[in-house]
Amino acid sequence: MQAMNLSKTITEVFLFEPIPRHVSAIERNLRNLPSIHINEFALSNENGQSEIYTQTTNHGNTSLLKSVVPSDELISTTIELVDAAEYCNKFLNGFDNFVIKCDTQGMDALILSRIPNRIWERTEVAIIEVWALPEIREQDVTHLLAMCQNFEYASWHPKSQEVISLNEISEYWLNKSGTFRNLFLSKTLPF
Repeated sequence: MQAMNLSKTITEVFLFEPIPRHVSAIERNLRNLPSIHINEFALSNENGQSEIYTQTTNHGNTSLLKSVVPSDELISTTIELVDAAEYCNKFLNGFDNFVIKCDTQGMDALILSRIPNRIWERTEVAIIEVWALPEIREQDVTHLLAMCQNFEYASWHPKSQEVISLNEISEYWLNKSGTFRNLFLSKTLPF
């Protein structure tokens, strides 16, 4: 909903949610919207299965990275993984423009760096939750930010006039502080 509201679009929507109870909530919340495609798997850099971890007191805090969820509040679920590049090449070739919203509790750089550059070139708006975790690989951040060079506007706040550089984003993403921020990218100023 955040991405649709900020981008002012409700065209065709592709959602990725690997946990069945979360899928049920999405189906209820979005039942009146047309053209919603809910994919019951997680995007990754490979096909397969993995454990995903959910916090018992905050089901929105779910990650493939065990370190994101407090160890005393952990629910583990086996999920399906689908290679992000493979999915994009198979299902997203026929679209002219994209809006990307990514909130994967620390997996954002890995997943988004696998989205083909031709999609990034046609992406009008991107909202990315940036987690500065020790597990974040520099090569994923570097590759992703290289594909984001055509965005004129980058900010930590959607309404801010303050534009940040890709170098500043990289420094934050790789600082291993354990903190997170939302990154707003747009080809027009501002959101």
